[in-house]
Amino acid sequence: MMALAALFFSGCGEIPRIVVLHDPLSAEEHFRLALAYEQKKEFDLALKEYREVLKKKEFREETYTNMANIYVQQGKTDL
Repeated sequence: MMALAALFFSGCGEIPRIVVLHDPLSAEEHFRLALAYEQKKEFDLALKEYREVLKKKEFREETYTNMANIYVQQGKTDL
């Protein structure tokens, strides 16, 4: 049994990655997700989601304000 597993896995290189070519979430959904991360104090994840909102090119003043607030909380006032 172990030999069979070794034989099976020996031909495998890396574990395949999942690549998403189309973002299924809307800007609003990314914004709400960012707010949820922000409430949980997961600021890096919140910033990632706010950047996704900006990629959608749907202007929301709150996106910039919320990002700035996170940067201030992190002490990154030069940004």
